[in-house]
Amino acid sequence: MKGDIITGSCTKTNVNLEKEKKEMRGLTNYVLIPLTFIGALNWGLVGIFGFDLVAFLFGPATLASNIVYAIIGIAALIWLIWMFIDRPVSRDR
Repeated sequence: MKGDIITGSCTKTNVNLEKEKKEMRGLTNYVLIPLTFIGALNWGLVGIFGFDLVAFLFGPATLASNIVYAIIGIAALIWLIWMFIDRPVSRDR
């Protein structure tokens, strides 16, 4: 069918693709960007003042602080990947 994208054995229409992109933008705006900002703020505090906010709140090298670091790192990676995937394709040649 015209306007369909075939991926393996699944067929996705442009409407479904746009719906998925819209959902990912919501996740990006409300979850990934704030978590990435919190991580950047924490690293800024560490670099400028030598103060680790996550370690202060959850204790140094505890399971809770490791989970927070992991969640923030994963959020940053997903956001970075999504930034490159969501870019419009230029048709200029």
